[in-house]
Amino acid sequence: MILANQSFFANIIGALNNVQAEYIEKCTRYIATDDTEKSWLKQAKIERAYRFSKTTCALLVKYIDYYICTVNVNIIEQKVVGLALEPVNSGLATLLGAEGYLTKEFSVDTQTEIYERVLYDTSQVEYTGHNWTDIKGLFPPISCFHVEGKDSISRNEFYELLCRLAFENKMCNNPMGKISEDIWEKIFYESDKEINFNNLLLAYTALSWDLTYLYLYQCLEDRFAEESVKELKEKLGITLSEKELSGILYDKLEWQPRDLESIDKIIKKFSQSSTALKLLEESAMKESVPKFIYAVRNGIVHETREPLIPLGNNERWEKLIAGMLLLIKES
Repeated sequence: MILANQSFFANIIGALNNVQAEYIEKCTRYIATDDTEKSWLKQAKIERAYRFSKTTCALLVKYIDYYICTVNVNIIEQKVVGLALEPVNSGLATLLGAEGYLTKEFSVDTQTEIYERVLYDTSQVEYTGHNWTDIKGLFPPISCFHVEGKDSISRNEFYELLCRLAFENKMCNNPMGKISEDIWEKIFYESDKEINFNNLLLAYTALSWDLTYLYLYQCLEDRFAEESVKELKEKLGITLSEKELSGILYDKLEWQPRDLESIDKIIKKFSQSSTALKLLEESAMKESVPKFIYAVRNGIVHETREPLIPLGNNERWEKLIAGMLLLIKES
């Protein structure tokens, strides 16, 4: 507890103007906690971390149960399936500060307030610790969600919960209409557990259409491999899943399926009247859909020519993204 409090205040000092920092008195400083909050500070552990940006992040915290904590994320929707919002206690706040998650580039005015209200000489007053409620407004906002009904949380499950949190709080950076919004919701809430939720999260929060597309293409690549080894798995009577078998083949033999052939196999599973194929055909504009999907990927990765779809053409990009999402979910 002592070390955590020391780290908390050391991190704050380290984020301030170095010229002024040398005038800070060296004295006892700590965040006041009751018995429950002390228990949090002693026992809580950060098991996973994900950064949405340089200044925003989400953390998986274990304290008896599991919790997802967000830092500097604008939480506008408190109701998320599988998560229950809880108050942030002083022990948790101290832990996050000690691990460096509450420091940022503070404004000049905020730095002045921190000097006056947080880093004053405690030896000159009757000191019983800083009350977190009194000073929390000086630091990035924290939200804490209790993960309901989970004894363990895998890496992919962590990202699945973050996908839902991001969706409900509208963290998508690309213009999104009603059609694609509904499809994003379905893929976050109704997909099988084998889907790569990390890439889906990166796709949803990407800063531009082309980056969103690349992350979705990586999700589609997972489907390539699974589809390609299905027949081999059945012939050999292997009990491994398609995902596990394709992973072994890649690790040991550097095998991977051909992209264009794999896309074509997936596309042929869909009827001409399917929403996925209609959206992709409208985006491809008379080009072969499998070739178009692959060509868009190559154009972004290799940058050999102008993008097949200008980044400003939101309508065409949205149709392509929505179609890709349905390919991933329904293939």
